Amino acid sequence: AARDFAAGTAGGMLGVLAGQPLDLAKTRLQAVPRFDGQPTWRVVADTARGEGPRALYRGMSFPLYSACLVNAIVFSVQGASERALRGAVGEERARTNGFIAGCVAGLAQSPLVSIA
Repeated sequence: AARDFAAGTAGGMLGVLAGQPLDLAKTRLQAVPRFDGQPTWRVVADTARGEGPRALYRGMSFPLYSACLVNAIVFSVQGASERALRGAVGEERARTNGFIAGCVAGLAQSPLVSIA
């Protein structure tokens, strides 16, 4: 269970770290008139050049914390559900177990996702 929690936390963190510069570019393409019609790579490059590379990660704290929490919950619940189902239903029903465990994990994360 601790491995599932750690894997979910790391996955959420890396997902936000990888996607934040693209999210910033998307927001600037939508909101900043001087970027109208520019390709995404140009927005990222101009931002990094003009404001420094740290600007690509500005405003990342809430998405980082929330993604870590949500993914940690999903991975933990899915792992625990799969282990419980494996004992109750058996190894030969791996796809069914994975589907049901995924449904349970989705149900467990829904209160957090609907708030955040």
